[in-house]
Order: sequence, then C-alpha cells, then structure tokens
Amino acid sequence: MRLVERLVSVTDDPLWSRRRLYRIADNFLAFHLGVVARYRAETDGGLGPSILPVLERGLDRHPGGRWEQAFRDHLRRVVACGELAADVVALGPWWRADGQDEIDALAGEARVPVLVGEAKWTRAVDGSRLLRILRYKAAAVTDDVERMVYVVGARKHVVNLPPGVVGIIAEEVFAA
Repeated sequence: MRLVERLVSVTDDPLWSRRRLYRIADNFLAFHLGVVARYRAETDGGLGPSILPVLERGLDRHPGGRWEQAFRDHLRRVVACGELAADVVALGPWWRADGQDEIDALAGEARVPVLVGEAKWTRAVDGSRLLRILRYKAAAVTDDVERMVYVVGARKHVVNLPPGVVGIIAEEVFAA
C-alpha cells in the first residue's frame, strides 16, 4: 500500500545497508498522525475550536522533512535537465553511521559526490553560514569539497549567498 517508505543513505547499497530510516510516505497521513492525532481525544470531546489555534502555531514545525523531500525532488528535475551537475546517477539524503551529520541532498556520479544541498524550512537562511556547514559535512564524504556544487534552500529568501552557490526557494520548488 506504500504507506511507509524506507530511506537509505545515498552512498549505501539499498539492498544491504543497515543504515535506514522509515517514514510515513503519504504527506496527508503524516500530517494527520504527526500533528492532528495527538489532540484526537480533545477534538472528539468538543474542544476542536480551542485546539485549532494550537495546531496553527505548530504548523511551521511539521513540514521540515517533507520540505527536504520536495527539495530533493526539485534537484532531480533540475539535474535531469542538465542545469546543475552532469552524470548524476544517484541523489538522496546522506548521514554518517553515527548519525551525527546529515546532508539533505547529496548527488553523485558512480558514488563520487558532485552536488550537496541543504534545505531549511525557515523564511530566510544565511547562504554563507549554510555553506560553511555544508563544507564541513561534505568533508566526511569526500576530500574534494572544492569541486562540489553547493545548493541551499529556504522557504522565502536566501540571503548573503556566496558566488557559485545556488539558492533555491519554495516558490521555485513548488512551481513545477
């Protein structure tokens, strides 16, 4: 039924990897189970109108993982058009075995990373600050961090974007 999907770090072999995460595949179901269901008893008891403002305040915390997936999907479309990197054979999330570092989008050609991206579901991100973090994380994957294409994403604005770094906002991601 495809209710649950398995995520594997992009550099691992999906058939043999023990480093995997599971998440609810359907966005609506994930929202319902992650945000709405915790107030089910109160809602069923008639407190729906008083719970609605609490739900609205919590909406900004929910889309983080979903935004990262939409960011990766957008990068796949852009890479497929040949706009960011050539010869990409894999694109997905990456994390270290100890779980300390995670990269939202890592793309590579024959297991050699060529593109790294980070997406934040905040109104604005500092591109230069995010670049420093991405360089640090990318160093755990490859020694050649200078030839990587760096992509940063935010909901509304990417400010202080260094030359050569690609900035993407939600409007671009959801326009396609």
